[in-house]
Amino acid sequence: MAEKLATLSFSDGSPSIDFPVLAGTMRVVVTDTGHRVRVRMLPGQEIIHFEHAEPVLAHTLGASACHVREDRRSGYVWLDLEAYS
Repeated sequence: MAEKLATLSFSDGSPSIDFPVLAGTMRVVVTDTGHRVRVRMLPGQEIIHFEHAEPVLAHTLGASACHVREDRRSGYVWLDLEAYS
């Protein structure tokens, strides 16, 4: 699968973040408290890998906190990113 650059933009005027992703790996939903990002896990990844990286994901994506939860579809996780208030 070809790698491409994705942009995560914030509606509050925060700077956009560009990061490499595999095509079709994510979906972003804007909420009242931040963003929800659905990520397709790569072979060998498990939800626990994302749970252990919650603080790093929050910092990297410019959020005050990140909470990981399973998607109903196997192989996907949701990152619930809380915006700074």
